[in-house]
Amino acid sequence: MVDYLKIIWLLIASTFFFLSLWIIIPAPNLLLIRLSVGVPEISAWLIVIQLLSLILGLINFQANVFFDLIIIYNVIGLGLTLLPIIQFPQVNARFQTQMETGLGKNYLSKIPEAIQAQMRKKPLIVKDLFLGIPQPQVRIDRSIKVANLDGVTLTLNSYKPLSVGKNPSLVVVYGGGWQNGSPDKNEAFSRYIANQGYTVIAIDYRHAPEYQYPTQLYWCNLLMI
Repeated sequence: MVDYLKIIWLLIASTFFFLSLWIIIPAPNLLLIRLSVGVPEISAWLIVIQLLSLILGLINFQANVFFDLIIIYNVIGLGLTLLPIIQFPQVNARFQTQMETGLGKNYLSKIPEAIQAQMRKKPLIVKDLFLGIPQPQVRIDRSIKVANLDGVTLTLNSYKPLSVGKNPSLVVVYGGGWQNGSPDKNEAFSRYIANQGYTVIAIDYRHAPEYQYPTQLYWCNLLMI
């Protein structure tokens, strides 16, 4: 008699193993790039799920193909999902080096205290890996019309701190392979940066294939000028 519980368990283990592979496999097309981008962002959840599955597999281990595959999938998948966490200290050190090279070793001392108080105390907070970074309250103006080119209306979104005053500006160009998306995309990032004391301008562009690259780039450069 077939043990359906083992089959379901094996399917779950193989599914999470498949997802973990996209941490190291470059996406060959636009459809799969969502996996390459999204899986590292949920790697903390994948670690917990695969670790629990591995522990249960070891506790209930039986010498058969089902448990062999479950253990193999979980061990390899767990190793892959740990990569983003393991690599973080090195990536953060390189980031700090680049910031100090461009802005000077004491660049943080030049930031107003009011803004420093809003900054994260640590570059990596474990809670945020599972719950995400809390979304702050900021001033948002959406769908501001800036141009109509060839019958295509182009808009932008503006994200500003709650405090009124002059702020440095950051222009955000949403990802989508120049083929899809809108200024509303990645709003969590825009809101977070605005809360740090920036005015964030999320701009739009005309999409391929109707408008071939570098048409989009010319428009983005024009707006930033």
